[in-house]
Parts: sequence; C-alpha cells; structure tokens
Amino acid sequence: MRWSRRAGFDAAARIPIVGQITNFVLRFFPILLINYFGADLITQLVNAMPVQVTDILQIFANMLPLVGFMLLMRMICKRDVDLILFCVGFVFVSVMNLGMIAIVILALGIAYLDFRSTSSTPVSSERTGE
Repeated sequence: MRWSRRAGFDAAARIPIVGQITNFVLRFFPILLINYFGADLITQLVNAMPVQVTDILQIFANMLPLVGFMLLMRMICKRDVDLILFCVGFVFVSVMNLGMIAIVILALGIAYLDFRSTSSTPVSSERTGE
C-alpha cells in the first residue's frame, strides 16, 4: 500500500473530530448518569474509594487556591517592583486596617509616580526634519 500526501492530510483532518467525539462520550455519559441517579450515587462512589485516593484528592483540593493565586500573581506582577507594591497593599489591608478608598488613593499616587518615572522619551519642543 502506497502512502499519498492526500491520505495523510485526510487522516490528520479527522483527528480533531475523533477527539471531540471522545471528549463528548467521556463527559456526557458520566454526567448523565450522575444526574439521573442523584446524590446517592456520588455518596456510594466516594465511600467506595480507598482512603489513599481520597487523601490525594484532598491534597490537590487544598492546593487549588494556591495555584489560582500564583497564576493571578504571574499576570499582575511583571516586574519585581510590582510584587513589592502588591505586598505593601496587602499589609495596608490586613495589618493597618485601612479602608479601600484610602488604599485606592495611595495606589493612584504610586501609579502616577511610577508612570512618570518609567516614561521613556521626554517630549521635545523642537520640531525635527524642517
């Protein structure tokens, strides 16, 4: 049997379709059965699990807020200074019990100073090219 380029492209084009069908079957039927049989089925499944499995699931469940917080920090903190400012804001809220209005006013002042210090090109009053 000879391999042709067209047959390879056709097989590659079918991969997403097969993946979506598999995804549908693996998600639809368990959810349908759980909804049909109700909470009793979930209780029986959890009780049937070994203790080691439930302990591992509990560890992962405890780590999820930390993972979400770290993803948020990666989006917010682009520079080292951003992390320092975030920690200062956290101290203002948790330790000093400042209200949100006071913190926003302080943050606006810091953001303005940061913007002024990082502006790269000063505006010149002379025209060039004339």
